[in-house]
Amino acid sequence: MAKKSGKMNATLGDHTAALSDVVHDLPLIVVAEGPEPHLRKQVISSMIKAIKKKHPNIEEIALHGGGGNESGAELGNVLEELSSSSLFSSEKIIIVWNAENMLFPTSRSDGESVPVSKQKNTPQDRFAEYLKSPEQGMWLLLDCEKLQKNRVLGKALVANAECVPCPALARPGDVSAWLVQRTKAFKKQLDPGVTDILFTAHGGQLGALDSEIQKLAIYVGDNQAITVDDAQAFLSGSTEFDVFGLTNSVEERNLPSALEFARKICRQGTRDASGKRSDGESSAHRALAMLANTMESILHARIAMGQGGSAQEVASAVGTSPWRAERLIRSASKFSVSDLRRILSALANEIHSTHATGGDISLSLERSVLACCGAI
Repeated sequence: MAKKSGKMNATLGDHTAALSDVVHDLPLIVVAEGPEPHLRKQVISSMIKAIKKKHPNIEEIALHGGGGNESGAELGNVLEELSSSSLFSSEKIIIVWNAENMLFPTSRSDGESVPVSKQKNTPQDRFAEYLKSPEQGMWLLLDCEKLQKNRVLGKALVANAECVPCPALARPGDVSAWLVQRTKAFKKQLDPGVTDILFTAHGGQLGALDSEIQKLAIYVGDNQAITVDDAQAFLSGSTEFDVFGLTNSVEERNLPSALEFARKICRQGTRDASGKRSDGESSAHRALAMLANTMESILHARIAMGQGGSAQEVASAVGTSPWRAERLIRSASKFSVSDLRRILSALANEIHSTHATGGDISLSLERSVLACCGAI
């Protein structure tokens, strides 16, 4: 069975194992908890699919905990659904989206928690009691960004519910593993290198990455494999690909190409962290940060090369795929360690300039490209 509470610093492996457990065992109360909304949505969707496979006529009820200026369902609404039989089926699935707003309400704009009521037989009391002995045939699925384990209901859920951790994925290796896993759902496979292209374009934004995988699966048609050429051809006409083009050009120390991509990013913009289009200034900040990450990775590869390290050792040190590590090693051969230290120092100065003093980000990005390509 899944663990009763989410682990601190949970990994993708923890998520996958816990999800596999709950889909197999179908516990009556499941909490999808963590900062990654796309993983939480996948947990809820997977549970609904698994329950409906066993109970095809089950009724499905969706409630929303609200948030911001929007009012949402109250705990009493959930208790009412849990205690009432369905008109259409003997079983019921109750899904509560944004459940933390219902379970752990706040009363002030500064987020201070509402004191726990001293009254007896409150909805909180009744819900805590229900969790101890849930009704058979009633599944409760909770979407919760943060389970407050120091609160009454948080403690009750830790003790009685099955929790699937949904961590944010930041390391390229974790995102790569998720992409490979997700692609299998479309009966496709990713060739080495595709995950690196997608990570460069979208970082750890799983919602945007999931959308790209679905579109790529359609794009390749009957072909089982999604290749690097497919990904590059599919993305080359989009502004998301420009950041990859920038880092790729810098790795090759191709100054004209790198400057062209840098100016295009500043002029046209790309996509922000949520997958929505962002303006040129925001996109340039993102590109500068990715440029710094790329050069730091090349430095790790250059040091590993000097120590006789293999591509696998470079991949482990950088937290990337062996395919990407091999490319980093090829790129590192074009730089000396002193070159890379000078470049990283220049990048740090440009980042400081744009963040601390409000310097011109377009100018900083171009200066950074010149430094990376050895022009200054």
